[in-house]
Amino acid sequence: MPDVLQYFGRDMRWEPQNWADVPGLLQRVARQGESFRAEIEPGDGTRYDLWITVTAPSESRARFLIVSRLRSGGAGPTCAYSSDDRAAAKAAIEVLAEGNGWSAMFFTWWFDGLLLRLANVSAKEANI
Repeated sequence: MPDVLQYFGRDMRWEPQNWADVPGLLQRVARQGESFRAEIEPGDGTRYDLWITVTAPSESRARFLIVSRLRSGGAGPTCAYSSDDRAAAKAAIEVLAEGNGWSAMFFTWWFDGLLLRLANVSAKEANI
């Protein structure tokens, strides 16, 4: 996963617009799992409004995300995403992107970034 994703030479923003305390939210989610809304405006003129449920980690299974793309009229496509199963992750991204290649690339980058950030928080807490 690249640290920076670019769209026509412009760096995309990872942080959702509605997260005032990104580190605090990531700590809560990493510990216990949680559902939250992510309003993402990466800087390319698009807006993604997502409802994400993150499962709590366990020794018997990988952490995964259940994601719904929100629309003004209610929920849009919903899928499950796990970086441990790349085929399933790709299928999940295709559902959310609804045939848009740029959105598929963005979602892959964004969800991998979320899972990496959660793993980093979990690793730091384990070393405390």
